Amino acid sequence: MEIIHKDIFGKWKLDEKDGNNTSKYLKHIGCSFMVYNAAKYAGQEMAFEDVEEGKGLKIITSTKLFTTNDIFYFEIPREVTTKDGRKSSVTFKIEINGDSWILHKHENWKTKGKEMNAYITMRVENSCLYVTMKCDDFEVNRSYIKS
Repeated sequence: MEIIHKDIFGKWKLDEKDGNNTSKYLKHIGCSFMVYNAAKYAGQEMAFEDVEEGKGLKIITSTKLFTTNDIFYFEIPREVTTKDGRKSSVTFKIEINGDSWILHKHENWKTKGKEMNAYITMRVENSCLYVTMKCDDFEVNRSYIKS
């Protein structure tokens, strides 16, 4: 597989937080008060590495509260327990259109008996990583710069 998404590899530091929407989003998806309140102000760093020559991604995410270190293969659902305790099925997909790409992440879980779905997109433009997180009517837009 040709690795068209090479520009996501490396370390990224949160630049634009969208703090109020982040807090509302995290509360909606079932995170604890401590997590969603802290996220409004907290920074975040992410690192992306290639897995098996384009078959997936290793993603390390760090905040003051948590660090995650995960490997995901494209198009293969993986069961995870998030740091806030949700049991979730996560699938990554890469959409390639010519020389551009969009990374799609779908999360599915149940909270209080209700099935929930979150859709996260990631793309690099003008040396910035743009991340959009959506669940129901809640949306967060964040941007990161290389660190």
